[in-house]
Amino acid sequence: MDRIPVVLVGGFLGAGKTTLLNHLLRQLPAGAVAAVVLHKFALEFELETAEVELHDRVAFFREVFDFGTGCICCSPKGDFARALWDLVAENEARARDGKSPITHLFVKTTGLAEPAVFARVFFQDDCAVRHFRLQKLLCALDPYAIGPHLAEQPPPGLTNKAHSQLCIAGWAVLNPRTPKDAGLESVVDPLQLQQHAPHAEIVPSVEGVQLSQILADSQTAQANAIPGLEDTDSADLTFPGISFAETRLSHDKRVK
Repeated sequence: MDRIPVVLVGGFLGAGKTTLLNHLLRQLPAGAVAAVVLHKFALEFELETAEVELHDRVAFFREVFDFGTGCICCSPKGDFARALWDLVAENEARARDGKSPITHLFVKTTGLAEPAVFARVFFQDDCAVRHFRLQKLLCALDPYAIGPHLAEQPPPGLTNKAHSQLCIAGWAVLNPRTPKDAGLESVVDPLQLQQHAPHAEIVPSVEGVQLSQILADSQTAQANAIPGLEDTDSADLTFPGISFAETRLSHDKRVK
């Protein structure tokens, strides 16, 4: 069975991540069956109110909660990797029942998350490596509001969240959402944006994001999904903002 392509959608609070995700779901090709995994930060409750459109072509849905422990694999209800294992088991059950397999996975992170944590799972977890292919990291951003967030100086030992979301993005998707009467008259400086997202293609609008284009280059998708990553089985992989030096995780006893 072919590995399931994964599109990871990130971006700062209020950037329009759900709008972007819904736009992608509407473009599913004929016969496609989708899975959606949403990451939610408990302290962010009700800060993002848009809803994902779970139409009849979304056959698998999970919410992964982060309770502020800093580790999604140890969160009380959360475990992102376990959601992936459940998805593999769901596809095996669908095959036994003669149902169409799940063909696409969309992951949306919280506005306070660092996408690198999620991307790493697809290269370190043995089950995820066998069954999924990280196709593209998208970062939604409001060009009227992102500038101040990028300029923030985080406390010692912490990272600038807006920067960490942009620096590994394959596509940075502009999504103006701030009202013109909010007192923010200027758009983020393109040079400033390029400094924070040196490997990203800048997409001028959500409407300009085409799922077919994201999925087109299947032969080099894994290498292109994360800037600087070479298509190799080495456990010592690096790319901007993410280290793969840790030992690859194995969960073969739980999901075959």
